[in-house]
This record gives sequence, structure tokens and C-alpha cells, in this order.
Amino acid sequence: MAKARLGLQFSIVLIIAFVVACLTITTATSVYFASTTAAHDGARRLFAEITARVADRISDQMAGMVDLAGLGASLEASSVAVAGDGTRHPLVPFLMRALEQDSGLYSLYVGQADGGFLQAIAVNGDNRILATFKAPPATRLILRAVAPDAEGVRREWFTFFADAATVLGASRIDTPDYDPRTRSWYKQALDRPDTILAEPFVLSSLQTLTLGASRATGRNGAVFCVNVTLKG
Repeated sequence: MAKARLGLQFSIVLIIAFVVACLTITTATSVYFASTTAAHDGARRLFAEITARVADRISDQMAGMVDLAGLGASLEASSVAVAGDGTRHPLVPFLMRALEQDSGLYSLYVGQADGGFLQAIAVNGDNRILATFKAPPATRLILRAVAPDAEGVRREWFTFFADAATVLGASRIDTPDYDPRTRSWYKQALDRPDTILAEPFVLSSLQTLTLGASRATGRNGAVFCVNVTLKG
């Protein structure tokens, strides 16, 4: 009789243990799926928020580019022929000031019907830009010009600035192969009365997605262009 009671008690213990185990597994599974579902829902909400923020940021950048391209194209200085290293060009103060005031800008430039080209580039502390242009470490702004020299020979110059008034150094390429007239941003904008937004492209010097807006000045075949990079 004692053995029967012992066997029954043992069986009850096993049953209780089994039920407890089942309840534990069921509860854990429910909690897992509930937490996983919550995590997925949270991830979806976060992704939607991030997407919306990125879309808003890109939209703001594009609107700013369009406005700046229009302003640059409206300036008489944008149609003045580029000569020599470009440092005395009347458009330079505007280019430098715009880059110093907006860290989201990568570069501003103008291409002209004679193949002249003037570009200002913001370094923004990026060592990749310094390496690409072989610029001194303290460089904050780079001025690039493609134009005839005093003898009429086409050259390409790079002038490195610590700020808009302080030159750190310069370099020159004697046989430049860059011609703005062959570029899509120039050709597409040349015969249009409005601002052209370029397809996003990867900037070779930074391997970063870049946006561009260009607009013809309506004078002397000049086109003004703005670039911004999409950073993190």
C-alpha cells in the first residue's frame, strides 16, 4: 500500500513537473514572439522615421542647391572669363563665402564656352580631399582653375587656402584633360532656362553619394553648378 502511494505521489510529481515545463515553454515562447513582434514593429517605426528624416534632409539640400545655383548664375562675375590661376577672378569671394557659411556644400563651380573652369572646394576636415589634391594639412578651401596662362597655353591650377585670405601653397598641371564643355552638368543646363538637377553620382575623390544642380547664366555660354555630398 505504501509502495502504491509512493508510486502515485511520484506520478503526480512527474505530471506536475511536466505541466510546469509545458507552461514554462509556452510562456517563454509567448514572451519571445511578443518581444520579437514588438522589436519588428519598433524597427519598422524607426526605419520609417529615419527614412522620413533623410528624405526631408535631401529635400532641403536640393531646395538649397536650386536656390544657390540660381543665385550663382545670376551674378555677372560668373560669365567673366577665367584667366591664370583664377585667384583674381571676381567670382572667387562669392564662392569662398558660400562654402564657409554652409558646411553641407562640397563645391561650387562655373564652366564657360571657351573651356574655362573655376571651382572652389570645401575640405571640411576630410583627409580624403587633402590626399586627392595633395593639399597641405591646414587647407580648408581649394581653388581650382582651368584656363590659358599668360602665353595662351591651357593649364590647370590648384591653390590651397587656410581661409579665404590666406594662401598656403599651389600646384599646377601643364596638360589638363578636364573640359567642362564635355560634362553632362554643362551640356544639359546650357540650353535650358531653369535649373537642372543631376542624377546622384558617386564622387571619385570621396566615394560619397553626391547631388548637383546647375544653371546657365544666359551670358557667354557659362553654367554655374553646386554640389553637396550626402554624409551619414
